[in-house]
Amino acid sequence: MPVSSDSHGKHPSRLHHGLAAVALLVLVLAVYGHSVRYDFIYDDYKLVLRQPPLQSVGGFFALFAERHWQTLPYYRPVSRLTMVVQKEVHGDRPAPFHLFNVLLMAAVGFSIYELFQLPVFGLRRAAALLGAALVAVHPIASSTVYPICSGRETLLPTLFSIAAVAFYLTPGKRWYVVAIVMFALALLSKEQAVVVPLIFLLADLSGISGWNRSRPARAWVLRYAPLAAIVGAYLLLRSLMFGGGGEHQWALLSRPAGPLLSSLYAMQTIVAPFRELAYEPQVDVWISEYRLLAAIGVLAATGLAAYHRWPDVRTRVLFWMGWMCIALLPTANFLKQEAPFAERYLLMALVASVAAGVTVWDGAATRPRQRRAFGVVALLLLVAVAVTSHYRGRYYRDNLTFHRQWVRTSPSSDQAQRTLGWVLLEQGRLADAAFHLRESLELNPANALTYNNLGTVALRSGDAAAAMSLYERALKLDPHCAEANYNVGMILAQRGDLPSAAEHFRRALRVDNTYAEAANGLGIVLAQKGDLEGAFKQFERAVSLQPSNAEAHNNLAQLLATQRKWRQAAVHYRIALRLQPDYPRAREGLRRATEAAALEEQQYRP
Repeated sequence: MPVSSDSHGKHPSRLHHGLAAVALLVLVLAVYGHSVRYDFIYDDYKLVLRQPPLQSVGGFFALFAERHWQTLPYYRPVSRLTMVVQKEVHGDRPAPFHLFNVLLMAAVGFSIYELFQLPVFGLRRAAALLGAALVAVHPIASSTVYPICSGRETLLPTLFSIAAVAFYLTPGKRWYVVAIVMFALALLSKEQAVVVPLIFLLADLSGISGWNRSRPARAWVLRYAPLAAIVGAYLLLRSLMFGGGGEHQWALLSRPAGPLLSSLYAMQTIVAPFRELAYEPQVDVWISEYRLLAAIGVLAATGLAAYHRWPDVRTRVLFWMGWMCIALLPTANFLKQEAPFAERYLLMALVASVAAGVTVWDGAATRPRQRRAFGVVALLLLVAVAVTSHYRGRYYRDNLTFHRQWVRTSPSSDQAQRTLGWVLLEQGRLADAAFHLRESLELNPANALTYNNLGTVALRSGDAAAAMSLYERALKLDPHCAEANYNVGMILAQRGDLPSAAEHFRRALRVDNTYAEAANGLGIVLAQKGDLEGAFKQFERAVSLQPSNAEAHNNLAQLLATQRKWRQAAVHYRIALRLQPDYPRAREGLRRATEAAALEEQQYRP
């Protein structure tokens, strides 16, 4: 970050910057540090635990040509890269992932402090530090720290976006170039960063950036051409990756009140957040007349204070208000999105709203007594939001705790009921899983995954016929459901219908090319059909995608053993046993492979 200066035009010493960085780091660690004891939750299972390792330098670059999610139009290679590299370094231990998020939030807090310290905003160091601290420990921020993956996907673009604006507002061509690079990184971290050039434009039009608005059109074109090129290249890449149009649909026709509700949600959540976690809440969950009235009251008081100092604060307050509106645009329900309301959507808007409030109230406190009063109130507010964010951490402790809280606060959410059912199913609690899956089905009878998971409950309960019926129902609703195709393939393989089983496994892999279990299932079927070369490729693919898959290692070892490649077979048998010590077939296979390798060595010994 460029060196900033205070409102008197003097450059703060390195000591001040160092102390601010340390203070923010200590605060963030105190509030969120306990998360290193937490487990993976929700999206983490797909984006970390099921993520294949890099394996080569080519795998590093391949991330930039892949979807973030196989079934959603998300392209976030920089965010995904950090997760994959961490997995490569320290495996599937959750603590380092959580620690990385905590440190990211400290970096975001410091970048906000540096932004607020720019001379154009005229804030005292103490006010800038207080504003940065309020953002860093606000409950909205907590929803980007505790969940590893969905939080990372917000923290990284926020860090790059704030840095981009700070560099853009700093005079000098080199800082302009750095701002462009920061914007590109933000855009490659999450789609919502596409609005950052609008903040640049707002800064230029308002005079915040110092740009001369009377410059000729050619100067404006040259200033924004690099940004337009980056956005154009990004949109072209998305179009190629997601098959052209259809990735976004307008939501205004089905929910015309969506943008208004999004504004009310943002206002209420920023000013009067819930003490408990309400994850991706529905309207009837988050809307509260008392909280809305409190938010309106705070905004009215701030507006009145701004009115009395309007000539002094007008440009800055209007800039921050414009920033807030721009930041809300991508998730304001103009377009259909997976979750209409989520706290993590509001982090960039929170930065602007805190900045506007600090600008008004810090300026309004002109006398020493007023400043002391403002400082006391602000510190009490800081303590309140910090305690709330620390308290909220308990709901992210593990997957079951998180999903139970989600269902408790949003019992009418079919997604919450379905995913809790999936968690219970993974833990073998079949009756409880079936209950929540049926609740989900009542709320949304057209969800293929719900039928698929109910089919798995039936299969594990010993009713294969009922399971097949439910899987087929899932495929009627969504023929591209990878999980249902895999499960139907497994049942057909057990029935001996190998060609049909192989086709369903291939369909699953076409939808999700990282589906290691489907590759393993296809390998089994091909081996039974006598296509040993094809089976070998699929088993290798399975262990490559999921090195922790003991069954795939065992199957690959068996195939190698049939080709008398005893030493290679023994390697994979050992891996299978390391992953699953109570694996009798792998233990017996290892014994035979070891004996055969020893016998072969004796025969060839001179």
